[in-house]
Amino acid sequence: MRLGSVSAVAALVVCAGLPAGAWSQPKAPADVAQVMPAVSYTVLHAGPKAKASPPRTSAVQVRYVGRLEDGSTFDTSDGKGGPDGTAIFPLRGLIGGYQAALMQMQPGDKWRVRIPPEFAYGQHGAKLSGKTLIFDLELVDWVEIPAGAPPLMTELPKAK
Repeated sequence: MRLGSVSAVAALVVCAGLPAGAWSQPKAPADVAQVMPAVSYTVLHAGPKAKASPPRTSAVQVRYVGRLEDGSTFDTSDGKGGPDGTAIFPLRGLIGGYQAALMQMQPGDKWRVRIPPEFAYGQHGAKLSGKTLIFDLELVDWVEIPAGAPPLMTELPKAK
């Protein structure tokens, strides 16, 4: 499903692997959609529909700013080593809510994604545990990860 504008955003739910009844539809403004239980997004900019969404086996090139609910910034892609203030990650190595959002996006899309603790770092044990995370997230590009690719990347692997 491809969404063309904020007013056309419909609810998307990706609940594979969750037990029946594990999520409930929260009340949300019309311009907010769900990508999985309690993970929501607002489309800030829709990119061209030139390329499919990335699968879990891909490397993604993103530009992002991560904030807490109080507005304080805890992370940004700027300075992560990628070109033009971007960062490159293997998709399957990211937190669940971030993965779910990216797997619905196409290159050029810019979304504001709200990820509650249960789809981020959980309730205990990490610096950001128990925190709801809000990302302004742009998917710049993605490629399938070839066999033997390094776990840390500063450029997208070459497509075969």
